Amino acid sequence: MGINLQKYMSHLCTLPDATIRDMFPGLDHTADSLKSALSRLEVYPEGMCVVHHMFGQSVTDIVRKDYKDA
Repeated sequence: MGINLQKYMSHLCTLPDATIRDMFPGLDHTADSLKSALSRLEVYPEGMCVVHHMFGQSVTDIVRKDYKDA
């Protein structure tokens, strides 16, 4: 997920500031502000997703069995 976010933000940094502002109204982001945020983003390619780690297969099995509409 981190790598996907990094790629998405990298793409956003190539867009005109007006387009970025339209995409994120009220946040006043620009290509420069996104580049700044991107420079502080830490990605752990060999890491793990804490949600998948915490909720694993047993929770998936329960949801499939007891919450078929989920």
